[in-house]
Amino acid sequence: MWHLVLVITLSLSSRVYGKPEVPCYFIFGDSLYDNGNNNDLNTLAKANYPPYGVDFCGGPTGRFTNGRTITDIIAEHLGFDKYIPSFASARGEEILEGVNYASGSAGIRDETGLHLGVRISLNNQLKNHQSTISHIESMKGKDSAADLLNKCMYTVGMGSNDYINNYLSNSYNTSHMYTPEQYATALIQQYSQQLKKLYGYGARKIAVLGIGPLGCTPGNVALHGTNGSLCVDFINDAVELFNSKLISLVDELNKDLHDAKFIFVNIYGIALIPTKGMKLVNSPPCCEVGANMNTTFQCVRDGKSCKLFKFLHLFWDAIHPSETSNIVTGARSYHALFPSDTYPIDIHHLGTSKFDGRLPLVSSSLSTPIENTLAFSKSFGLNTLSCILSRPTPMTLSDSKTLAMSSLTRSLSGTCVFGIIPVFRSVVTHNEVLVFTTEFSHKNICTSSSFKTSIGAKTSMLLMILSLSSGVYGKPEVPCYFIFGDSLYDNGNNNDLDTLAKANYPPYGVDFRGGPTGRFTNGRTTADIIAEHLGFDKYIPSFASARGEEILEGVNYASGSAGIRDETGLHLGARMSLNKQLKNHGITVSRIRSILGDNKSTANLLSKCIYTVGMGNNDYINNYFSQYYPTRSMYTPEQYSILLFQEFSHQLKILYNLGARKVAVFGIGVIGCTPGVIAMYGTNGSLCVDFVNNAVQLFNAQLIALVEDFNKNMLNSTFIFVDSYQIALTPTLLTGAQVTIATCCDVMTTISFQCIPLGIPCKNRDDYTFWDAVHPTEASNLISIGRYYSAAFPSDSYPFDIHHLALL
Repeated sequence: MWHLVLVITLSLSSRVYGKPEVPCYFIFGDSLYDNGNNNDLNTLAKANYPPYGVDFCGGPTGRFTNGRTITDIIAEHLGFDKYIPSFASARGEEILEGVNYASGSAGIRDETGLHLGVRISLNNQLKNHQSTISHIESMKGKDSAADLLNKCMYTVGMGSNDYINNYLSNSYNTSHMYTPEQYATALIQQYSQQLKKLYGYGARKIAVLGIGPLGCTPGNVALHGTNGSLCVDFINDAVELFNSKLISLVDELNKDLHDAKFIFVNIYGIALIPTKGMKLVNSPPCCEVGANMNTTFQCVRDGKSCKLFKFLHLFWDAIHPSETSNIVTGARSYHALFPSDTYPIDIHHLGTSKFDGRLPLVSSSLSTPIENTLAFSKSFGLNTLSCILSRPTPMTLSDSKTLAMSSLTRSLSGTCVFGIIPVFRSVVTHNEVLVFTTEFSHKNICTSSSFKTSIGAKTSMLLMILSLSSGVYGKPEVPCYFIFGDSLYDNGNNNDLDTLAKANYPPYGVDFRGGPTGRFTNGRTTADIIAEHLGFDKYIPSFASARGEEILEGVNYASGSAGIRDETGLHLGARMSLNKQLKNHGITVSRIRSILGDNKSTANLLSKCIYTVGMGNNDYINNYFSQYYPTRSMYTPEQYSILLFQEFSHQLKILYNLGARKVAVFGIGVIGCTPGVIAMYGTNGSLCVDFVNNAVQLFNAQLIALVEDFNKNMLNSTFIFVDSYQIALTPTLLTGAQVTIATCCDVMTTISFQCIPLGIPCKNRDDYTFWDAVHPTEASNLISIGRYYSAAFPSDSYPFDIHHLALL
């Protein structure tokens, strides 16, 4: 099997060609934002020499990276056709569009960075801004100047050096004077006064950027060690104390300064979520640092820098991010990808919205991350679902690397990545890694000496890496895999049952090498793909077909239309409910005991297996929301979810008693977004059938608590929760379905939502999310199950993913 690792380095710019969203942009900060203010100062903290600026149109300019800084990216997004000039270089009327005051090694505290030489602290940056205001007033008059300054964007990113070049440095005594808690409090108190001073100078739209995960930078990892952890935990813990207080400060300022709008940008969270592919932990610097590792953490002057796979590097030197990282951070600061990226809104909405003195807030009562995502989307117009339930191309169990490269290049060209259409230009191999580069239409200011763009510049970016050295052809990660579920996982158990819920006829299986087998899709099911990831060279057999010693590698008990409740799906005919599936597993356990010869060997084997349980979809589709059952009139959605949860909990305990020790529990998916449910109920102007999805989420919300309870009370066992709902809705790093609410096959308009027998399916199946009216295509399964197995985001699974469960 190949592990899919995704690297997204997109700048989702929006308005470069038109009028900027704000008339001016003022920048306060440290070396993450400095664009030349330190060049002529007597300091070690300067970056006006190669290899800094190697990818910037002006070469080395004083930016502490290879290309653009975070604030350069933000300026592009805001629509400026020139980068904001440094205070050291700004002249004449160009200051009317803003000034960058940021200074390397500077901090909130005046003494911060003193051991490195001269720097411009935040207090001095504010003094410089006061000087700028005087110049603006002399140009426009006091009243006009005040009106202009009220409309400008202000970003303030300070605090990193107050830790790296103060509290954590031997050159200062602050760590002896304050505990981390006390130091964070002292910083916030001073920062509060400085931000109020900025307000007093006319600032009304202020984005305060938090401190990033300093404990994960190569410099701090090398200097302090990690003591077996991934990063330097005590540093990150100290930084998080500051960031948490900063959020409270933003609330306080918005409350007290009624005509101002302060937001918090979670640089720490953006850096850590996600880090797939762009390896944050133990990521080496791209440039040669050498002896500077002990002082400035900066690149050696005129030193070497990485060239091959430059976009793989998060860090340019030992402390500063690469342009690749800055593009992602700048994009998510401007237009939040997740609700946790910014608070209470993002920079785009801060810049464009007209407020009445109050900031709109996302309700804190929402119980799940995806609910917050949807609320955030609806409140502020974010198109978070533009690539909803999308797919990649099949990529596992290929017979040839050449075939794989050709297939992936062909089929991924034109896929949707955060709404941008890439064109694949090259595929190369390097140390058993496939590297794909692609071009995106990207509005980059840095395209000519005048900085003016008439056409979108093409930016070559690394999109994906496929590791070709995992376990499909070797020993599986676990000796056996047992599957419990419904039609999403059924691979033939319903074939010989008297039921409408069967899929052993064309066009089902049109892309499966065995043809129609009873799988409710065109190709592989969720369970098939998990088996591939786990390293099995054969798909797990159905209970109906399993014979002899093949049961030692696992059995699939899943049954279409089955549910947690025994009556679920009854109107469709025979099916094997979860209770029945557990009885069948008891039969399998007895057979395994007969093969192995004793209870101890059987228990030992079963304790090492993976068990996945995906149940509950039909308890809503084919029970609660079906006209054939009285449950909806008997129970409120809350009451029904509790009943389901109680029964499900009891069933999982039975599975534990049958020897299961590694159990992945799958949540219910977004069934309110399926074509069948939408056709039946309508959406009332929404994207999906909200009352169905709301009911489902009541059940899902209880599963994390169940997992925690079981892990605490079930001896020697580990249960995990896989958030199928969240995975389906959050923007996927690699997506491509162009048809999200239509079916690929013609479906029966009766009660089953399935394909018409012998019907002709769509030809462009990889472009469809749904195969029939409720079941996903193989293409959709591939991207979703990749995240089941190896989580792309922390919210995908809890407390970890299937891969790590298998390795226990």
